[in-house]
Amino acid sequence: MKWMFAAFTLVFASFASANSAPLSCTAVIDSCLENNQLQIEQEVPEALYWMAKYTFRQHQDFSLAYPWYLRAAKQGHAPAIRSLALYQLRGVAGEEQSYQKAFELLEQAKQLGDAKSYFISLKLEQQMGDRAQRLVALSGQQQ
Repeated sequence: MKWMFAAFTLVFASFASANSAPLSCTAVIDSCLENNQLQIEQEVPEALYWMAKYTFRQHQDFSLAYPWYLRAAKQGHAPAIRSLALYQLRGVAGEEQSYQKAFELLEQAKQLGDAKSYFISLKLEQQMGDRAQRLVALSGQQQ
């Protein structure tokens, strides 16, 4: 039975890697920048997003990754918008902590189909109670 599970895991892993997106490099691999240089120069949102992740993982500095997330978000890249929302929640990279702005960004990412933004919003609403409901209402009014 254990060998069947191991075989299934191996087949699933190879299937997943064979069918991954063209920009699926892991952000910690130094070749990420080299492999995606053309897409980055062309401002492809997915490449900019991966560059943000790569930059943060290499330098552990939110302020260095922030401009990359912002460039991708300006083009409607939902995961980048979600990342900016998390920056707002934490108040990092020179951004003031703003729950209202975070909820606005999460709402925007949800409208673009980002499931993680939906779950983050839901979790925040559960943790913050009535205050979160008011912020959600405000973010919906401003759109």
